[in-house]
Amino acid sequence: MTPTRMANYFRVGGILPYSFVAREAREGRPMKGRGKLLRIIDVVARAKARGLTIDPEPLEQAERTIEAAKAELAELERLISARRHEVKWSELSVELTGERLLTEDEIVAGKKPFEDHSGVYFLIKDNQVVYVGQSVNVMNRVRVHSKDRDFDSYAIILVDTAYLDIVESLYIHLLNPPQNGRFTGDHGACAPIKMSVFLGADSPLRAP
Repeated sequence: MTPTRMANYFRVGGILPYSFVAREAREGRPMKGRGKLLRIIDVVARAKARGLTIDPEPLEQAERTIEAAKAELAELERLISARRHEVKWSELSVELTGERLLTEDEIVAGKKPFEDHSGVYFLIKDNQVVYVGQSVNVMNRVRVHSKDRDFDSYAIILVDTAYLDIVESLYIHLLNPPQNGRFTGDHGACAPIKMSVFLGADSPLRAP
């Protein structure tokens, strides 16, 4: 075995076996073996020839080493099993869809933070915008509209909360969507800010 592994079982004159073997090599007395592998009996014999003691590694330390090795082996077996499982299902996916499944690492690498988005949204029916709205949580608001409005798709633009009324109103006046309410006695859809306000001297779009 390697001198590094021998350290799990004994010490040579109070030092680790690989330190003893390295010292012997530095002093021109390299020990012969098969590559990095040496026979324990040769290391012990060389130590005895140098007048050094062989001190066994304490049993409790050896037991801890064995337990750590068992735990490492169990984890390795788990990883191998998980990899086989992953490969099996990915191969099935290729067969069924032509695309492999992403690994967990690839999925995690593409993660996005979970957060509410403020913005203006557009409900669309047959490629026509039928409703324009705003929300500080646009996805939740669109989900609510799926129960009370007629649309087949939607679009969203992210807008800072300070500009929601302005941006929503501009799009309502521009698109005049049929599912937005109507001003009484006025032409056009309801919006938080009337068109006349935009065109007046106090328009929020005019520079101060």
